Amino acid sequence: MATTKFIQHDTIKSLKRKLKLKDYGAARDRIRAIIMIIKDYPYREIADNLGYSIQWVKKLAVDYTNQGFEGLMLKERGGSEGFLNPDQYMELCRIVLDGPGEGELLSRYRISDLIEIVKKKWGTEYSVGGMHGVLKRMKFSHITTRPQNPKNDPAVMEVWKKKPKGSSTRKRKSTGALRSGSKTKQGSGKKA
Repeated sequence: MATTKFIQHDTIKSLKRKLKLKDYGAARDRIRAIIMIIKDYPYREIADNLGYSIQWVKKLAVDYTNQGFEGLMLKERGGSEGFLNPDQYMELCRIVLDGPGEGELLSRYRISDLIEIVKKKWGTEYSVGGMHGVLKRMKFSHITTRPQNPKNDPAVMEVWKKKPKGSSTRKRKSTGALRSGSKTKQGSGKKA
């Protein structure tokens, strides 16, 4: 496998100057790695010092050689735009916030319920992971309060909460000495 020869585009002094600027905060480790490469540190040592893999250091060296300082900047990642248009996305958000209606047997929607709703309403199919990603982008959490039975009477519950609680467990009588463990004479530390 052919390896590309590292080409230095910047001086160490200019890289150190950029290292101090807030504009390049996201690329700080990449700049440090290039400085170490210019100083002829072995790739293994660079990876260990910065907490990355050797492959990361090698790819960084290739990107810097081919593109210069611009090769160190974060590139936009690809990905699908999503299956729902912005209006559908907002309507789904409203559906999740409103929750199930009075006639439904659910207290809240599960991911599988939302997949079915989206499929029926817009004909779009999501996987469980895909719908989880949609909910995560909407900043929804899967943590919910415990559901209450619709037949619960709040007045009865308040009376029950205020009722004094009797002791339902029996208390053990203190015998003075524990009956478990090794048998020793009291105060001597020697076995009997």
